[in-house]
Amino acid sequence: MLAGIITIFLSLVSGCKEKYEPPEVLVDNKFLAVDGFINSGGDQSILKLSRTRTLADKNLISPELNAQISVEEEGGGIIGFFQDQGNGQYGIPPLSLNAQKKYRINIHTSSGGDYQSDFVPVKYTPPIDSISWGLDPTGLTVYANTHDPQNNTRYYRYEYEETWEPHSEYEPYLQYLNGQVVFIDPLQAPFKCWTSNSSTDILLASTAKLQDDILYHYPLTFIPMNTERISVKYSILVKQYALTDEAFLYWTSLRKNTEQLGTLFDPQPSQLTGNIHSVSNPAEVVLGFITASSVQQSRIYISNDEVAPWKLPRNCIQLDIPSDSIAIYFGMWGYAPVASNGLFRFYAAEKKCLDCRLQGGTTTKPSFWP
Repeated sequence: MLAGIITIFLSLVSGCKEKYEPPEVLVDNKFLAVDGFINSGGDQSILKLSRTRTLADKNLISPELNAQISVEEEGGGIIGFFQDQGNGQYGIPPLSLNAQKKYRINIHTSSGGDYQSDFVPVKYTPPIDSISWGLDPTGLTVYANTHDPQNNTRYYRYEYEETWEPHSEYEPYLQYLNGQVVFIDPLQAPFKCWTSNSSTDILLASTAKLQDDILYHYPLTFIPMNTERISVKYSILVKQYALTDEAFLYWTSLRKNTEQLGTLFDPQPSQLTGNIHSVSNPAEVVLGFITASSVQQSRIYISNDEVAPWKLPRNCIQLDIPSDSIAIYFGMWGYAPVASNGLFRFYAAEKKCLDCRLQGGTTTKPSFWP
């Protein structure tokens, strides 16, 4: 009886609950967001323009299309124009910037909006001294090491691109084609793949409280033990940027906003503005912080034998099937032939065990891969 009363009570209570959505969650302001920097280091500059979404919106980024963007030197006028590369991305060839001058960007959108960043100084980014790594029983940590002998940098931001070489668990020699099991061309066998990933965390470091501008063993990423990334070979390309103190404060605030959301491209829980402003509507909020600096890069490789014993768990099971069942196993149930087991039988496994592409990789070898 008591249990029944409690059940009815809980049902009534739960039935009275209503989903509460604060007005801020539903407001669709579509603020302009600007991501990128002016590259002074002899490479092209890339800017990405998009519009913000509501917190309730689960759609992908909304790119700002067909904008016109220029770079202006303080006291010197326009020095170049970005070219539309599609999908909200704009690029400009390498610029020759004067370290004694300041620069800003001007944006004109297709809807008629005009925006400008503040003039910013050109920051010199010191070279990366080294990218190192350390191994413990839980996994591997990649570190950045750098210093500025002039003690002028103090504030750093990092990004990285990692690539690794996963193999399928079994190397395929056979394939099911047109109702028959035939030998596969070794050059076409999807045994070796390459997978790439870019950093999404906001990686900031400061030596402002240190006597010398030396950054040692700054952790960039952690790779759990016995995971795929170092099952064969792994590479990481690290990019280092020098920041002004204002830019560092902006990125620090942005990191606090995104820590619980995942990435800087997710909807933001609170208003965050930078050094970009609307000229046509001064009250309009604009997101982003433009800097001008060089970028330093360094790449390292880590092989599986350097981190031994690093073993990828084997999860594939082979089935022994008769040849009169191949249409069912290979044609209907998604299995693939591993090898022949006599004249009238085959070993079979799930396709993902023989095709590395099904794990998200590509068989196209990167140009930088050794």
